[in-house]
Amino acid sequence: GPAAPLLVTVAGDGIAATNDTVASADGRINCPGTCGGNYVNGMPVILLPGPASPDVLFQWSGGGCSGNSNCTAVPATLAPTSVTAHFTPWYINTLFGGTVGPVLHGPFGLAFANNGDLYFTETSDCLVRKRHAGVVTTVAGNGICGNVGDGIPAIDAELNNPQGVVLDSSGNIYIQDTGNGLVRKVTLDGVLHTFASGLYTGSNSPGIAIDAANNLYVIATATTIIRLTPDGISHPFATIPSDYATQLLGLANGIQGGLVAYGKGSTCVPGCPPTYMDISAQGNSYGYFYFPDGPLAPSGMTYNALGGLYLEIDCGLQAAYYASNSYSEITA
Repeated sequence: GPAAPLLVTVAGDGIAATNDTVASADGRINCPGTCGGNYVNGMPVILLPGPASPDVLFQWSGGGCSGNSNCTAVPATLAPTSVTAHFTPWYINTLFGGTVGPVLHGPFGLAFANNGDLYFTETSDCLVRKRHAGVVTTVAGNGICGNVGDGIPAIDAELNNPQGVVLDSSGNIYIQDTGNGLVRKVTLDGVLHTFASGLYTGSNSPGIAIDAANNLYVIATATTIIRLTPDGISHPFATIPSDYATQLLGLANGIQGGLVAYGKGSTCVPGCPPTYMDISAQGNSYGYFYFPDGPLAPSGMTYNALGGLYLEIDCGLQAAYYASNSYSEITA
């Protein structure tokens, strides 16, 4: 067939931008900056990102490429098909916990309010906490692990192994009360209510997210996610392919709609990082990425409004990378 030029550009604000590369699987393209090659019209070309530490591939654009792993471009015209690889750095800063600020006991789920306040759960103390202007306060739970207190102030009620937390567009707080198999709701008057019951109790991970229409998404089994509409009705949403993960470890809102989940496969040996999965808003399209030198099992994650990724680093193996029982901020 006729020649079809493929033009690849390496872009972004990565610290190591001059060393970030893109190569084709056939070896004909290998460059920082901009380079290209001629291919047969309609021939698939696999492009491999080569970020230089501490950079990561943020996303592809052009040429039918998207996501942040390998991409397959298909040059199909005599005019050059252009593909850009966007790289960006990631940094780790401890916000609080460990040797910084208050000592935390089993921090799990993370969520941001519209005003920038950071909400999180402390599973060991059965609390939901808020960080505002650098000060941490309790918004739900009385420190006793149990199931007493519907219809009373949330700070006087009991929770049981709370793991995930999200806020809706009005500021209501939803808590994944895992030990009780419930989703609890704290309304704007500070009162705790049961929003949904009969949910998965076998999870040991923060598995709740919310979309712009205030639908909730909850990890239901090791590989499935359900959607709870604002009236509390449950609907199937997604089943994770086994080649991506056989055990979901966490769930959060994505940057551009949809969800981001992380989990591990059955072949993952101790010491391997989890796979992070982008899930479309329809629950039927997946992409994946991972941090090769990142935490082995973050106990919570969320994005802020600027696209910065926040991970919770609890205890055990993660301490080899970051401070134990702390919150870390990965800036975009």
